[in-house]
Amino acid sequence: MPLSIVHESTKEVHVGATEGDDRRCTTVAIDPAGNLVIRGEDTGSTVRRFFGSSTYEWCYTIDRAQLPLVRELLTVPGDVELSTFIRETLAADVIDLLKSAEVPMRFSNWTSFD
Repeated sequence: MPLSIVHESTKEVHVGATEGDDRRCTTVAIDPAGNLVIRGEDTGSTVRRFFGSSTYEWCYTIDRAQLPLVRELLTVPGDVELSTFIRETLAADVIDLLKSAEVPMRFSNWTSFD
């Protein structure tokens, strides 16, 4: 799915993608504790076929102690904020990269009840 920035602020970046009636909205932010939080909401017929509901939401939290490693893996220049880098590169595959590098992350997810 092609990505585009939907909304951005100094605290978070919202990235959206649409393909047919499928839609993904992802939010990347640094939380008050300094952790990297990547949240997503998927909707559409693919979600309905897979989960039997209209909405699937998920969240990955990467502890702030891991952020130097995350910056290194993503080759973020030292003078650039991590959220700014993700915004400018639209790094949609950040989660896959971090998983393959075995960066510790907390994961949670839920589906709607329709």
